[in-house]
Amino acid sequence: MLSSRSLGGKVALVTGGGSGIGAACVRALAEEGVSVLVVDYDAEAAAAIAAEVGGSAFAADVTDPDACIAMVAAALDALGRLDVAVNNAGVGPAGLIPTADISVDDWRGIRVNAVGPGTTETSLTRDAIASEPEKIVARVPLGRVAVPEDIAPLVVFLASDASAFCTGGWYAVDGGWTAQ
Repeated sequence: MLSSRSLGGKVALVTGGGSGIGAACVRALAEEGVSVLVVDYDAEAAAAIAAEVGGSAFAADVTDPDACIAMVAAALDALGRLDVAVNNAGVGPAGLIPTADISVDDWRGIRVNAVGPGTTETSLTRDAIASEPEKIVARVPLGRVAVPEDIAPLVVFLASDASAFCTGGWYAVDGGWTAQ
């Protein structure tokens, strides 16, 4: 994918990393030399993916602010630092600190980007897609739904130095659906 010089030695935390898009992101980041803490509410799933890539696992419910604090502490304890956070778990912002209360100094050097995946076949969507496959696929100009491995390369790019001037962006990975 990218030059390993761009990501090698970095440390990432991936929520929802035990399956679907999150697991694909974990695998893709690890392939680029990133040390990954796999976070998932399913401890066994997190442990399995972490073992597959030589990473660490942490079980957490990201809707619990204390669990979020603990997962960051776990990343720091297990891996020494945290360079990349992939907030993939299907939950809205936890709001530990209201955005308006974060000082300008705290924001300096932080790049925040969002990835907007289209309909993606995962364990959470498989039944819905199977119930009306023609109708769902007909809405996508590329003629198919995504698989998690379609989403992960963009996450790897956004985590890399190659995207150093990308911040505040929303990137669609939806087979052309938003362009219609």
